[in-house]
Amino acid sequence: MKQISPEEFQAIIVGQAERENAERAEVGLPPLEVTAHSYGSLTSDSGLTEYFFAGMMIGFVQGGIHYSNGL
Repeated sequence: MKQISPEEFQAIIVGQAERENAERAEVGLPPLEVTAHSYGSLTSDSGLTEYFFAGMMIGFVQGGIHYSNGL
């Protein structure tokens, strides 16, 4: 995982989902969605949100900082 900008993070999430779902559509499988798991914190700035696609974590946001494995 590496730190990236919010714009890069969004592009990775959308791009990964679009590529995978295009491949799934070619073989007649239904599309998958990006899901998120949020974990609260005692302070509003340091919560953790993990993003998954097809059961694999593709990134997370913690304390307003975005991280992704760059898929």
